[in-house]
Amino acid sequence: MEQLPPFSIVGIDFGGLLYTKNSDNKNYIVLFTCGVTRAVHLEMVDNLTTETFLLALRRFIARRGLCSEIRSDNARTFKKAELELKRLCTIINHPIMKDFYASHKIQWRFIVEKAAWWGGFYERLIRSVKLALRKTLGKTSLCREELETLLIEIEGVLNSRPLTYVFSEFQGPVPLSPVHMLLGRRVNSTSCQTYYY
Repeated sequence: MEQLPPFSIVGIDFGGLLYTKNSDNKNYIVLFTCGVTRAVHLEMVDNLTTETFLLALRRFIARRGLCSEIRSDNARTFKKAELELKRLCTIINHPIMKDFYASHKIQWRFIVEKAAWWGGFYERLIRSVKLALRKTLGKTSLCREELETLLIEIEGVLNSRPLTYVFSEFQGPVPLSPVHMLLGRRVNSTSCQTYYY
């Protein structure tokens, strides 16, 4: 079995239709989840266009590193994004850039159409994000900056969820979580230690 760094294999999905206070603008969540560590990365976008998604993908890569494989459903946005990335690889003529993209080429794998359960590892996390938003917000409306802050806090909580057995004894071993593999340690946030989704 090959050992891979976090976010080498990524599952991507859109979630939510979120409204902000004093605005009729729609907002969506782009969820990036690691197929290796089950870590989560959340981005908020204004629409579901390919251009906006590619900007979110660029932000993700800038903060988490280049991935080798992306898995997603067959949404039109994802199909067009894959074509744009392929086109970009053919346009670049500089030998150093060609070598870089040849060795780091992102493979995009789409699940079977109308078989959402094939994307279960990211669909389950979309549900966790929506549940956390619903329990936190209720009927409250936030401005965009507050909503983005809340999403990042939810990301932190999800990345602190236990992946291994949680012992009932206080002095028992600390359960392994995605944040251990991202940072090499547990986050010392009160919210991250108290709540697991």
